[in-house]
Amino acid sequence: MQNLPRFKIPHVGNFHSKITVVFSLFLLVVLASCSPKTQLSGVDSRRNVIFIHPDGTSPSFFHAARFLHYGPDGTLHWDKLPYTAVYKGHMKNNLTGSSNGGAVTHAIGVKVHENSFGLDENGVTVVARSGKPLTLLEEARQAGFAVGIINSGSITEPGTGAFATRAENRDNHEEIARQIIMREAGNDIQVVLGGGEVWFLPKDVAGFHGSYGQRTDGLNLIEEAKERGFTIVYTLEQLKNLPSETQKVLGLFAAWDTYNDDKDDAPVRHIYTEEQLAAEGLTDFLPGTPTLAQMTEIAIKILSRSSAKGFYLVVEEEGADNFSNSALNARGAIEATKRADDAIGVALQFANNHNNTLVITASDSEASGLSVIGNPRLDNQGNVVPTREFRRLDGSVYFIEHRDGKNGTLTPPFISAPDRNNQRWPFAIAWSTGGDHSGNVVARAFGYRANMLRGTIDNTEIYRIKYKALFGILLD
Repeated sequence: MQNLPRFKIPHVGNFHSKITVVFSLFLLVVLASCSPKTQLSGVDSRRNVIFIHPDGTSPSFFHAARFLHYGPDGTLHWDKLPYTAVYKGHMKNNLTGSSNGGAVTHAIGVKVHENSFGLDENGVTVVARSGKPLTLLEEARQAGFAVGIINSGSITEPGTGAFATRAENRDNHEEIARQIIMREAGNDIQVVLGGGEVWFLPKDVAGFHGSYGQRTDGLNLIEEAKERGFTIVYTLEQLKNLPSETQKVLGLFAAWDTYNDDKDDAPVRHIYTEEQLAAEGLTDFLPGTPTLAQMTEIAIKILSRSSAKGFYLVVEEEGADNFSNSALNARGAIEATKRADDAIGVALQFANNHNNTLVITASDSEASGLSVIGNPRLDNQGNVVPTREFRRLDGSVYFIEHRDGKNGTLTPPFISAPDRNNQRWPFAIAWSTGGDHSGNVVARAFGYRANMLRGTIDNTEIYRIKYKALFGILLD
């Protein structure tokens, strides 16, 4: 019990006064016996939303990650999200969602054409479902919430960039980076963590990671960020050692992306398959860069102390999509999915201790149709047979199934973690295509207002649920 303040009981001259004093003492004892946590929960009205976008993933990606890291009977953090809905991801003009169109839909809550980056077909800013020409992140910031964006790829990628900027083309990284940093006072994004250092520097300036900038307008956005009060970090060690009073941080952990799906500065497209990575001595993810979970943990610490209203955090694992669509790199895609799941775990840990927090996750489409094949055919060397041909009656081939082992084509199979009987099982990965398609996307959620996610939902509903959690308003 906490110590009660000392005071003298006044002399009382009648029965009713004595009862009043006794009752007052009783109330003081009850209040003092309440734990600090109990007292805090009664007055803490902060509302938080953490949106995690594991780009390109479907349940098959998470099955593969579960098999490899936890076993077929194991449990991912993704599995702990109790509310689930089948996700309808079509665009205004395409049955298949695009990365930029899908991100815009998640950011503003209305359907857009597949090439939109916050603008309609006529180049006009799209009005959000709330009736305002603002993304949810921008509206939250104007309302006093703290906000942040995180990406394992370049921070200018649609999965983060579309929540804070508008551009005529998703490839206009210079303009997207400029809008992320050069914002009006009070509308700044307090936490910006990802890759893409080259888009923040002029062409004649070498960056921390050794590559020259790509900006043609002469702007040095890193210096601009410093002038606007940002602390700049480039490494995991610097991120982990940020001063406790840090309020704004710009983390640029790679010149391009924190993973190797292709050679970004090559004059012609240079795809990094598993075999090409091995030939060049490269890894799927850049060594020493912070994982999505590590970035998410630091971001939550900063944002949760930055506003009395709460925060809105957008987190994207871009690697799952790029490893699949660019390189058909099964190993990298599974690792990226595991990293997204680890970030979900960080968000869940916070949400379990902060009742007014929503954790919600969804991709916008499925990348290359990743499928898991158990007990795959092996050749005499123990490698996964890389193709399976399907033939017509006349012997002609009408379909070829392509399969990957743990290190690409003609390599041994992946081996699962033990099941409940301590058995391990081989599996391979098959691909149905080489790009985005309307696959089996599932949205999941935990926490505050998560019960709004159930059954089958449209992609526009992701915004609506987040809006309700932040503002308490259920939009039409």
